[in-house]
Amino acid sequence: MTARPEIERIARLLRLRPDQLGFLHDVDDAELMAFRSQLTDTLFDAHAGVLTRLGSAAKLLPSPVLAKIAQHVFGPLLCARVAGTIDPGKASEVAGRLPVEFLTDVAVELDPRRVEGVVGNLPDDLIADVARVLGGRQDWITLGQFVGFLGESPLAAAIGVLDDGQLLRAAYAVDSPHAIPAVVDVLGTDRLSEMFTAAAREDLFVALLRLASHLRDDQVPRLADAIMIAGRGTLDQLVAAAATCGHWHALLPMAAALPGDAKADVAEAVRELAPEVRADVVALATSLGVLDDLGPIADALAERAA
Repeated sequence: MTARPEIERIARLLRLRPDQLGFLHDVDDAELMAFRSQLTDTLFDAHAGVLTRLGSAAKLLPSPVLAKIAQHVFGPLLCARVAGTIDPGKASEVAGRLPVEFLTDVAVELDPRRVEGVVGNLPDDLIADVARVLGGRQDWITLGQFVGFLGESPLAAAIGVLDDGQLLRAAYAVDSPHAIPAVVDVLGTDRLSEMFTAAAREDLFVALLRLASHLRDDQVPRLADAIMIAGRGTLDQLVAAAATCGHWHALLPMAAALPGDAKADVAEAVRELAPEVRADVVALATSLGVLDDLGPIADALAERAA
């Protein structure tokens, strides 16, 4: 799993390997996102006049003919560039006539912002088919890129064809973190619990904590319930992952929602943290307003943080 999905997205746009962009690792994600947006606009608008004329010509062709031209003449990249210039209904009709593997190739090249109307017209089963292929390809970047552009029904369809590990990896690569609560809304508590189990099995707690860091307040207790169903053996691993990646802001609200005996288990784990880390966690818990709800965890933090 890549440490910086934003760098991987830029590398894909530039047809480079992520390791060739190592000089960007000190740039924060907000600035990288702004740069990627400018880069995408430059690439997609470079031949805007030609693309618009192609889109206008496409209106005159029957969808079956246009689908054949798209597959055998245009190819995935040009299809992705033209898609935003075609009437969404016509583009969706053509998409439904393309082989799923080719349509997936097109999805990889798309800027979702430019085809939101097209994506919104696609049937759920087609969305699910593309998600299944992307999952099989381990293309978390493309999966994560489209999450914010799917309604509840197509999102549920896409999630339904991904296993728990695939879903966690895609969530880690979500382009728009504000879309993560919508993912959790369509997941039942049992599925969330299975994701905790997958995180333990596949060492994906960093991805799980990133997902948890963007939840609404009303969703936090559901994750706490899921932890308890998954088993308390996951708690030590969650603490270790938070210590590694620094996502205490995601873990602390969940810990505050745990029952008392589970909090005691977490307290034992935090006692193993370095004193300076405990002090930082106490300060963060205070700023989040959850310190008084941590019970024995707060006591354990204070033992050596004072």
